[in-house]
Amino acid sequence: GCELVLRLAGVGYSTAFFLPTEHQGQSYWRENPRALWRFMPPSLARQPRPLMIPRQKEAGGTRIFVLGESAALGDPEPAFGVSRILQILLEHQYPEKKFEIFNTSITAINSHLIKPMAKELASMEGDYWLVFMGNNEVMGPYGPGSVAGESISSPWLMQTGLALKQLRLGQWIGSLGAASSEAPAAWRGMEMFAQQSIDPKDPRLKLVHQRFGENLQAIVKTGLDSGARIALSTVPVNLLDQAPFSSCGTEDDSSERLLKPLRELIDARLYAEALDGLQRLESTLSQQAQWHWMMGFCLQRLEQFDDARSYLAQARDLDCLPFRADSSINQAIRQCFEAFKSRPMALPSSTSMTRK
Repeated sequence: GCELVLRLAGVGYSTAFFLPTEHQGQSYWRENPRALWRFMPPSLARQPRPLMIPRQKEAGGTRIFVLGESAALGDPEPAFGVSRILQILLEHQYPEKKFEIFNTSITAINSHLIKPMAKELASMEGDYWLVFMGNNEVMGPYGPGSVAGESISSPWLMQTGLALKQLRLGQWIGSLGAASSEAPAAWRGMEMFAQQSIDPKDPRLKLVHQRFGENLQAIVKTGLDSGARIALSTVPVNLLDQAPFSSCGTEDDSSERLLKPLRELIDARLYAEALDGLQRLESTLSQQAQWHWMMGFCLQRLEQFDDARSYLAQARDLDCLPFRADSSINQAIRQCFEAFKSRPMALPSSTSMTRK
């Protein structure tokens, strides 16, 4: 009864990612600007980009959905993002064919949000899904470093909470406690996470990687069951040019004082001398991301590429502000591919596109 009264009174909002609409006599699905309110405080919920998906797929056309986060979207300029590049390449290669490419990616979300989105996309006649995600699992919604709501809890509690928020009654009750929430009043980008350091040894990270693998497999299965073919991508990370955002344990010790003169040697392009100094500090700083990155940088400049890659990858995995997908995330993506490779995961060989 309460639910009915609240709905009739216009209280609350639809939690669907896509809403039906009409335009010039045609039926479409459009983005729901309130879709993320179920997962995070409205003050932090990013707006999905405008999207109009025809409910009736064009005869003979190929419909492709891109699922992911800011990297898949192309933030800050989606006109140069992966979906736009893909569209140009396909239209050039197959000028006689019609392609509909819809980028459903949203900045600052992760697999916990893409999983329910995929269930809605399953009914939209996608021929291919390009799944490109993994950067926001730790710092995004329900991750241990999140600033947008509660951290990850048991799967049962999380799913129960999300189910309750689909009800107007649940939304109304939640709004009563919104005033006392400690969530930031507005989105301020990465600076909001400055105090959210996560130690690489934090046991919660193992759960993050496990849940990402489970969510990814659920997304892929949903797409395959809908009749779509799936293209999976591991997440590329610029190991050399992107130093770690933070090294744990640098606040109250002498590590910065020890590294400063070595940075000056690197700035002076004295890489061999800097490498020698870094090696002498191995017993002291070998658990810090910054030390690994400096080692890798020097080795790369000295053309010792295999050793450089190893140190740079370790620097990414030891980053205490893990915005970037680490090796465990990419391993989970590869394991997902192995789990489903007997099904039509890759694009047909007739398109001359290599499966990776």
